[in-house]
Amino acid sequence: MQQHLLLVDDDKDEAMIFEEALSKLPFEHKIVCNYANSGEQALEILEFIRPDFIFIDLNMPKMNGIDFLFLSKEKIDPGCTKIYIRSTTITDETTRLAKFAGAAGCIKKANSIQEITAELSAVLTSSNIA
Repeated sequence: MQQHLLLVDDDKDEAMIFEEALSKLPFEHKIVCNYANSGEQALEILEFIRPDFIFIDLNMPKMNGIDFLFLSKEKIDPGCTKIYIRSTTITDETTRLAKFAGAAGCIKKANSIQEITAELSAVLTSSNIA
């Protein structure tokens, strides 16, 4: 079985760290990760792929993660694609707004590869792909 993830983040270093964390997951399933550097680019990518998970940065120029949630509803089936907002600061208000907009949850960005790997493992395991 293969799972598709889409990471949306305007920081290329975040993408490299995220991919490294993915490579350390002990799952039998193959995980393919696409990358978009903006919400606009992610919406374009959704014309061609239907990821199982989208991890999107909350704070990006032009279109933030919450705006993306509202606009992506036309392009994805929320029953098939789970979207998680990622940020260095997650507040109760952010979580409330993200869930209202259709997010599966919010994740505070971790500070190390090990923490990101654990974060991804928890999300993917709770979704029964491990």
